[in-house]
Amino acid sequence: MTDQSDHTDDVQIEGEVLTAYELADRLLSDRVVAATLAAQGPATYQEISDATGIPTRTVKDAVRRLREDDLATTEKDPTNPRGTRHRLTLWAER
Repeated sequence: MTDQSDHTDDVQIEGEVLTAYELADRLLSDRVVAATLAAQGPATYQEISDATGIPTRTVKDAVRRLREDDLATTEKDPTNPRGTRHRLTLWAER
C-alpha cells in the first residue's frame, strides 16, 4: 500500500514539489531580496547576503526568479570586470 501521508499542503511549481513551509520560505526570500535591492540599489549576491543574512545560494535562486518574472536585471559590475550586480527593474519599483 502506498504511504498516504498528509501532503495536502504540497504545491508543485515548475515541476518541483514544495511543502507549504518551503513555498513560504521561497516567497519570503524573494520579497526580502527585492526589498533589499529597492533600499540599497544595485548589489552583488554577496552584498545582498551580507545585508539580509540569507545564504548566498538562496539569494542567487531568489534573484533568478525575480529575473524570470522581469522584476530584476543583472549587469556587469563596473568595479569588478568579472563580477555582476543585480537591480530591480523599473516595473518592480512601481
